Amino acid sequence: MTARAFTGGWLVAAAVLSSWAVSSASDPRQDRAREGRAAEPAAPSYRLPALSVEVDAEVARLAGRAQTAALDAAPKRNLFSFAATAAREPRAVPPRAADAKARADAAPLAAPQPAPAPSLSGIADTRAGVLTAVISFRGELHYVKKDDVIAARYRVDAISVDGVELFDVSLGTILRLSLQRLS
Repeated sequence: MTARAFTGGWLVAAAVLSSWAVSSASDPRQDRAREGRAAEPAAPSYRLPALSVEVDAEVARLAGRAQTAALDAAPKRNLFSFAATAAREPRAVPPRAADAKARADAAPLAAPQPAPAPSLSGIADTRAGVLTAVISFRGELHYVKKDDVIAARYRVDAISVDGVELFDVSLGTILRLSLQRLS
């Protein structure tokens, strides 16, 4: 190392140390700490406008309401426990509703209507060779490919040129749909 580099290094180190000493000596917080007094938190030098204070109060009020609304929305009972509930007292029913209830009780129970079955409306062939089936179910058209699910009930197992095989997830059966040929 040359003498010139050595002298330069000493001068840089001396400059850094002297700037640190000057800056720490002029810091009023450190002067108070040296005197044994705790440093006081700096008070803001400005006041918030009245509108800002009102907005902060409104935000705090609405935050409180949101917490109480969340507590009110909590379930009152455990949906996964099957304990018996307390018996309720029957309420007085107005005469018109009582008549309608008596008529409904006297009427024979109707058999539940079966869900409408899906029907195959068409089959399309894309340029990539993938077949797409057009299935009508509950008044809606579904454009499906293999392994797609229709209305969370039917899974498309196979699509061919003349028909589609659907797997009924709820019943575990296979439903075969074919195109109706026009003569």
